[in-house]
Amino acid sequence: MSYELTTKSGDTYQAYILREDAGELVIRDLARDAEVRLRKDTIAKKTQRGSVMPPGLADTLTRAEFRDLIRYLASTGHAGQ
Repeated sequence: MSYELTTKSGDTYQAYILREDAGELVIRDLARDAEVRLRKDTIAKKTQRGSVMPPGLADTLTRAEFRDLIRYLASTGHAGQ
């Protein structure tokens, strides 16, 4: 699930939430492909955006291409991949 976050200083992030605790939010900024730590008291707005996959993408894929896409997505974030 992706989110759009806006800080009180006006910075905007399109991101995945990696971790969260009482005082901090750790995100993966999609534009920079970087991990960013934000203090929760600096966040002005957090909006759930859903999937970052373009609508209808799977409709254009063959069965084999779709299977390869799912295999790739399932492997992301695993060591050694």
